[in-house]
Amino acid sequence: NGNEVDGCEADLNTSDANCGACGNACAAGRVCRSGACVATTYTGYTVSSGPPSTFLNACTFGTQVLSGSDDTTVAVTLPFSFTYYAGMFNAGWASTNGVVGFGTASASFSNACLPSGIASAVHGFWDDLDTRSTGRVCAGTTGTSPNRRYVVTWSGVYFYSSDDGSRLNFSIVLNEGSNLIDLMYDSMTSPQAGRAQGGSATIGVQGPSGQSTQFSCNSGSVATGTRLRFTPM
Repeated sequence: NGNEVDGCEADLNTSDANCGACGNACAAGRVCRSGACVATTYTGYTVSSGPPSTFLNACTFGTQVLSGSDDTTVAVTLPFSFTYYAGMFNAGWASTNGVVGFGTASASFSNACLPSGIASAVHGFWDDLDTRSTGRVCAGTTGTSPNRRYVVTWSGVYFYSSDDGSRLNFSIVLNEGSNLIDLMYDSMTSPQAGRAQGGSATIGVQGPSGQSTQFSCNSGSVATGTRLRFTPM
């Protein structure tokens, strides 16, 4: 009735019966978030080459959340609800070892092939990484609702335990609404043959009960400019 104070109006950003527009009801199993009907549960993911795109470096627009440490985790807060497998999350964690997760935080440094990885976690480049000499982990948001992207970046990190000149730069990107997960790799260099390309790393996603989609494990599968996209099903 045009009178917002009497409780008769619907919030088009959150109303399941009026999502984005009056009368636009979300189907069963979907809810309204930021004016779009989104799924509340996924059974798995497919992985493919991501679309060519400019590297998103959260250290240029976000905040530093980890540095000067090894085998450490930090809690992060998302600016939007993100559906990952059977959960919807507004918070998670990141580790120095190339992982973002939504369950119990883990600073595990010894990688394993999926599904023996870290539960409820995105393994962007799970390896024994270090930020004590150089490097940092940053997090930030880019874009505007309902198409924001939450980015976690590992910038200038190297392999434990001594700084041999390795420099790894990569990001995990969580996409609002679509719940797509993008992995972006910028400059990935190391004097250790094949290691900066994933020779001792795990890359993939794992759910809370062993569900997983692995892109690679202990194989040289990424390079400077690689883009991967995990699409929920």
